[in-house]
Amino acid sequence: MEIIRKKGGAVFCALFIYLIATSFINQDVYAFTVKFASVLIFAVLCVLMLPYLAEDLKNRAVEPVLVGLTVILSTVFVIITRSGYGALFIPSDLALICYASGHIRLTGKEKTVTAFAGAIPVGIWYSHVRWSYNFNMAGFAFMLMAFFGMLLTERVAEHVRIKGKRTGDRQRQAMEAMFFITAFILSMLYHSRTAMFGMLMFAL
Repeated sequence: MEIIRKKGGAVFCALFIYLIATSFINQDVYAFTVKFASVLIFAVLCVLMLPYLAEDLKNRAVEPVLVGLTVILSTVFVIITRSGYGALFIPSDLALICYASGHIRLTGKEKTVTAFAGAIPVGIWYSHVRWSYNFNMAGFAFMLMAFFGMLLTERVAEHVRIKGKRTGDRQRQAMEAMFFITAFILSMLYHSRTAMFGMLMFAL
């Protein structure tokens, strides 16, 4: 259990990098990944949360009970409606993600790696239009990569400050604005209303 606690951040980063790499580079790879992504996320998060679930149940915390109820109700819903397994794992994954957010603490290096992994595929999308993806998926890709580009800029600025060097806030803000504006314009050109709305909410 202690190994899971110590390696939890690294495992989380590995899962994130895998999902980013297999979702936004090639449509065929994405079509293969999406079939079992929700099951994979569920399995990994269940293992990562084992020590915390046991501890919280012992302390009679309400969070594990809510996660368990989500899984049970989703299972009942799937049986009644004869829906696909996605109707079980997607709400269960969301419940586990909310629960995990209170326990997994990424180190500075893990945060930088995650931000870089989320931002780097943007080069592929900017250099070659991915017409094989539908426009909503493309808008989501631009929105996601803009967010991680801004996070990466923050991480770099923080690293520079730790090194004792002066960093220009104006340059940092200009880079973040560039990420945001570029992604918003591309989402608009792709007619991805959900991405545009998401970015406006993020800006607020």
